[in-house]
Amino acid sequence: MIVVGAEAPVFDEASLVQIAGRVGRSFDDPAGTVLFLQAERAQAPRLAVRQITRMNQLANRLAKGREHS
Repeated sequence: MIVVGAEAPVFDEASLVQIAGRVGRSFDDPAGTVLFLQAERAQAPRLAVRQITRMNQLANRLAKGREHS
């Protein structure tokens, strides 16, 4: 999925995270990729990527913990 104009004021951190959360729900493409395209640097996309990264790291740690149980 590509979000064009991710720097636009209509997109805040929460909305970008929610959009990214929709990616990878297909049986045909369970991983998926999200691209935030922006004409200028903006805080919301940067914060969204940071939050998504942290959540993915937490999910990976939890999954590894379950494997060892």
